[in-house]
Amino acid sequence: MHTFNMVKGSFIYLGPLEIGLFFDLFMGRTLEMIIWMALVVGLGTFICSAGLQKGVERASKVMMSGLFFILIILVLRSVTLPGAAEGIRFYLEPDFSVLSWQGIYAAMTQAFFTLSVGRGYDHLRKLYQQ
Repeated sequence: MHTFNMVKGSFIYLGPLEIGLFFDLFMGRTLEMIIWMALVVGLGTFICSAGLQKGVERASKVMMSGLFFILIILVLRSVTLPGAAEGIRFYLEPDFSVLSWQGIYAAMTQAFFTLSVGRGYDHLRKLYQQ
Protein backbone atom coordinates (compact mmCIF):
# COMPACT_ATOMS: atom_id res chain seq x y z
CA MET A 1 0.00 0.00 0.00
CA HIS A 2 2.73 2.45 0.93
CA THR A 3 4.74 1.57 -2.18
CA PHE A 4 1.68 2.15 -4.36
CA ASN A 5 0.98 5.52 -2.72
CA MET A 6 4.65 6.50 -2.94
CA VAL A 7 4.74 5.76 -6.68
CA LYS A 8 1.44 7.59 -7.06
CA GLY A 9 3.00 10.63 -5.36
CA SER A 10 0.73 10.78 -2.32
CA PHE A 11 3.61 11.51 0.07
CA ILE A 12 5.19 14.43 -1.82
CA TYR A 13 5.66 17.47 0.43
CA LEU A 14 4.25 15.62 3.46
CA GLY A 15 6.10 15.73 6.75
CA PRO A 16 6.42 12.90 9.26
CA LEU A 17 3.25 13.90 11.11
CA GLU A 18 1.16 14.02 7.94
CA ILE A 19 2.49 10.63 6.82
CA GLY A 20 1.65 9.23 10.26
CA LEU A 21 -1.87 10.62 9.93
CA PHE A 22 -2.10 9.08 6.43
CA PHE A 23 -1.14 5.70 7.92
CA ASP A 24 -3.62 6.08 10.80
CA LEU A 25 -6.42 6.87 8.35
CA PHE A 26 -5.48 3.84 6.26
CA MET A 27 -5.62 1.60 9.35
CA GLY A 28 -9.25 2.64 9.75
CA ARG A 29 -10.22 1.47 6.24
CA THR A 30 -10.71 -2.25 6.87
CA LEU A 31 -11.87 -3.21 3.39
CA GLU A 32 -8.85 -1.60 1.75
CA MET A 33 -6.52 -3.37 4.20
CA ILE A 34 -8.17 -6.72 3.39
CA ILE A 35 -7.78 -6.09 -0.35
CA TRP A 36 -4.06 -5.25 -0.02
CA MET A 37 -3.52 -8.25 2.27
CA ALA A 38 -5.30 -10.56 -0.19
CA LEU A 39 -3.17 -9.18 -3.02
CA VAL A 40 0.07 -9.87 -1.12
CA VAL A 41 -1.04 -13.35 -0.03
CA GLY A 42 -2.16 -14.18 -3.57
CA LEU A 43 1.13 -13.00 -5.04
CA GLY A 44 3.08 -15.01 -2.46
CA THR A 45 0.97 -18.09 -3.15
CA PHE A 46 1.50 -17.72 -6.91
CA ILE A 47 5.26 -17.39 -6.49
CA CYS A 48 5.51 -20.34 -4.09
CA SER A 49 3.28 -22.53 -6.27
CA ALA A 50 5.79 -22.22 -9.12
CA GLY A 51 8.38 -24.00 -6.98
CA LEU A 52 11.77 -23.03 -5.67
CA GLN A 53 13.73 -22.47 -8.88
CA LYS A 54 11.00 -21.16 -11.16
CA GLY A 55 9.14 -19.26 -8.46
CA VAL A 56 11.01 -18.17 -5.35
CA GLU A 57 14.47 -18.01 -6.92
CA ARG A 58 13.27 -16.09 -9.97
CA ALA A 59 11.24 -13.65 -7.86
CA SER A 60 14.20 -13.15 -5.52
CA LYS A 61 16.51 -12.37 -8.43
CA VAL A 62 14.09 -9.78 -9.80
CA MET A 63 13.44 -8.19 -6.41
CA MET A 64 17.12 -8.10 -5.41
CA SER A 65 17.99 -6.48 -8.73
CA GLY A 66 15.23 -3.95 -8.13
CA LEU A 67 16.52 -3.21 -4.62
CA PHE A 68 20.05 -2.70 -5.97
CA PHE A 69 18.69 -0.33 -8.63
CA ILE A 70 16.78 1.63 -5.96
CA LEU A 71 19.95 1.78 -3.84
CA ILE A 72 21.92 3.26 -6.75
CA ILE A 73 19.20 5.87 -7.32
CA LEU A 74 19.19 6.78 -3.60
CA VAL A 75 22.98 7.10 -3.53
CA LEU A 76 23.00 9.34 -6.61
CA ARG A 77 20.18 11.46 -5.22
CA SER A 78 21.74 11.81 -1.77
CA VAL A 79 25.15 12.93 -3.04
CA THR A 80 23.55 15.62 -5.20
CA LEU A 81 21.57 17.23 -2.35
CA PRO A 82 22.75 20.57 -0.92
CA GLY A 83 25.21 19.99 1.93
CA ALA A 84 26.04 16.45 0.81
CA ALA A 85 29.79 17.13 0.81
CA GLU A 86 29.71 18.14 4.49
CA GLY A 87 27.68 15.04 5.33
CA ILE A 88 30.07 12.72 3.49
CA ARG A 89 33.03 14.42 5.16
CA PHE A 90 31.40 13.97 8.61
CA TYR A 91 30.73 10.31 7.84
CA LEU A 92 34.19 9.44 6.48
CA GLU A 93 36.60 11.66 8.46
CA PRO A 94 37.03 10.40 12.02
CA ASP A 95 37.11 12.95 14.84
CA PHE A 96 39.46 11.45 17.42
CA SER A 97 38.96 14.41 19.77
CA VAL A 98 35.62 12.97 20.91
CA LEU A 99 36.99 9.45 21.44
CA SER A 100 37.08 8.41 25.09
CA TRP A 101 37.91 5.27 27.05
CA GLN A 102 34.18 4.82 27.61
CA GLY A 103 33.64 4.70 23.82
CA ILE A 104 36.48 2.22 23.36
CA TYR A 105 35.04 0.06 26.15
CA ALA A 106 31.57 0.14 24.56
CA ALA A 107 33.01 -0.83 21.16
CA MET A 108 35.02 -3.71 22.60
CA THR A 109 32.00 -4.92 24.59
CA GLN A 110 29.91 -4.94 21.41
CA ALA A 111 32.63 -6.78 19.48
CA PHE A 112 33.03 -9.48 22.13
CA PHE A 113 29.25 -9.86 22.52
CA THR A 114 28.86 -10.27 18.75
CA LEU A 115 31.65 -12.83 18.61
CA SER A 116 30.21 -14.82 21.51
CA VAL A 117 26.74 -14.91 19.95
CA GLY A 118 28.24 -16.07 16.67
CA ARG A 119 30.32 -18.73 18.38
CA GLY A 120 27.31 -19.85 20.41
CA TYR A 121 25.23 -20.25 17.27
CA ASP A 122 27.99 -22.19 15.55
CA HIS A 123 28.34 -24.47 18.59
CA LEU A 124 24.57 -25.12 18.74
CA ARG A 125 24.44 -25.83 15.01
CA LYS A 126 27.21 -28.43 15.37
CA LEU A 127 25.47 -30.03 18.34
CA TYR A 128 22.19 -30.44 16.46
CA GLN A 129 23.90 -31.87 13.37
CA GLN A 130 25.22 -34.84 15.37
